[in-house]
Amino acid sequence: FFSAVCLEAIGEAKVEWMTSSDIQASDEEVFNYTTVLPVKGEKEVDEALLHPGSYYFPFEFNLPQRLPSSFKSKHGRLRYFARMTIYTPDGPHHERKSKFAVISALDLNSEPDAALPVENDTYEAVGSWCCIAGTVTASMKLERKGYTLKEAIPIYAEIKNLSTRRIHSTKVSLIQVK
Repeated sequence: FFSAVCLEAIGEAKVEWMTSSDIQASDEEVFNYTTVLPVKGEKEVDEALLHPGSYYFPFEFNLPQRLPSSFKSKHGRLRYFARMTIYTPDGPHHERKSKFAVISALDLNSEPDAALPVENDTYEAVGSWCCIAGTVTASMKLERKGYTLKEAIPIYAEIKNLSTRRIHSTKVSLIQVK
């Protein structure tokens, strides 16, 4: 016999990063829909119990507007899943979980900062504290913050080697942030 069916749709974000001394982590629930489906028995005496057999429980829920898209990266993830838990008179008995993806549309025209340029300058001293060989400076610029799928992203970079050491290679990484 089972006495209740609980259905949940959940969106959760998890992130991890390292500081100089330890690993930090953060979790946040971005969406939660929970409902307990009414269970009707075959007789009035069994009103809250279902006997063994097959049962169909239709349900639906609406996702909130502007829900962030699912993603997974080296430092974190945002995922959505639906979970069904069957309760017996003794408590939770059976659980099933199924992931689903959310791909949200984003209108860059409605994002006030999307058209703004991005610039970053940095420098680093080359060598050890007792034998500084000079500095290396790097400047990077993007025409704007917002880009669409499959759109080319031109990166303008300038590196100045003001040290006595030779630079063997440079690398640029684009990291998606929300």
